[in-house]
Amino acid sequence: MDKFVIRKSGQINTHEDMPTLSQVPSTSNAEENSHKRKKSEFIGRRYNENYLKFGFCAFNMGDLVQPQCVVCGELLANEISQSALKASFLVSYRIKKCLKPYTVGEGLILPAAIEMYTEMINEKVANQLKNIPLFDTTVARRISLISNNLKLQLLSRLTGKFSLQLDEITDIANEAILLTYVRYFYNNKIHEELVKTRN
Repeated sequence: MDKFVIRKSGQINTHEDMPTLSQVPSTSNAEENSHKRKKSEFIGRRYNENYLKFGFCAFNMGDLVQPQCVVCGELLANEISQSALKASFLVSYRIKKCLKPYTVGEGLILPAAIEMYTEMINEKVANQLKNIPLFDTTVARRISLISNNLKLQLLSRLTGKFSLQLDEITDIANEAILLTYVRYFYNNKIHEELVKTRN
């Protein structure tokens, strides 16, 4: 980490050393001025405290890429990040299935799970739950990916014979809604899926 903070002369980089916007060439003139730039201007990337907001960087070990903490340099196992990603998808799916707002993941489910793990197991295990991304925008993105995946799975199963069923119902505002179901045979079982609703 010191090699990013301390220059060769031994001085610490400060924000005053960083170039201002007026000193940076515009993108339209970048190609013209690229051959005019001196080599001394780009000795190396200077350290900036804003890098800490990312928290982790990638560490390559051959074909294996592991997350590395930018503060302490600790390497984390990929299994943790993969499990956290899967847990994020599972919780997002349950949020959508229960018709709850997307903010319930970060505001209720994750803090409650951390408190339960702290009380029943230990704080170290509970802190691993903080790696699960459950922001409202993340939950929305996960639900969209799950929806697209389920649609592709359904389309891949409808290669043979199938039947459609139409049904009309009314909601609480007495508006008519057309429901479309598809029934098909897959893995020696009959499946039924809701395909579309339309007002």
